[in-house]
Amino acid sequence: ALKVLRPHIIGDDEARARLAQEVASLSRVRSPRIAEIVDADPWGETPYVATRYVPGLSLHEHVREEGPITGADLRWFAAGLAEALAAVHDVGVLHRDVKPSNVLLEGRSPVLIDFGLARLADDPRLTGTGWLLGTPGYLAPEILYGEDATPASDVHSWAATVVFAATGRPPFGRGPAMAVMDRVRRGEHDLVGVPEDVLPLLRQCLAPDPADRPGTGALVTT
Repeated sequence: ALKVLRPHIIGDDEARARLAQEVASLSRVRSPRIAEIVDADPWGETPYVATRYVPGLSLHEHVREEGPITGADLRWFAAGLAEALAAVHDVGVLHRDVKPSNVLLEGRSPVLIDFGLARLADDPRLTGTGWLLGTPGYLAPEILYGEDATPASDVHSWAATVVFAATGRPPFGRGPAMAVMDRVRRGEHDLVGVPEDVLPLLRQCLAPDPADRPGTGALVTT
């Protein structure tokens, strides 16, 4: 899978520097649950990053075509996505855009892709022209309040994505972005249809206060 900088920002050294930072971050992550980097040249004539190609549907497409994931497959999906986040966080990287379209299914197993928003956790203020904030409905409430992202922010996005996998619905509903973000800030989620065995953990991970959410390691061991 190949990503290149858009032509109108190829001459922007700051954009190239952000891509170089992304490459440095991704190169530190090693896990079968992420699409690892295989080649890159942030400073070439056409800057690019190539990652492992994953021959599968995104979670969003899978649910649309085959319906929600159920039973043991759902628990396997949730655990695999938690393993991906653990691998990311273990090297000090934040993904910042975990959502159904950024998770591919390789058989039954999830693979986390698109680290266009990844950045070093010790540089939380890295910003710039064209640097997207994320996706309403899957962003943690603290991000919507303008606070820095933390691993707890990815945990919130993990839970929202697992809820979508289980129900086929985004947990904070649909509609205008401002309305969705308002529900996220207030913690007004819809968890109807989520299996009882994973419901308490997902509810805890969707807590509005990041201090109330479990750590990434707890998701893998639960």
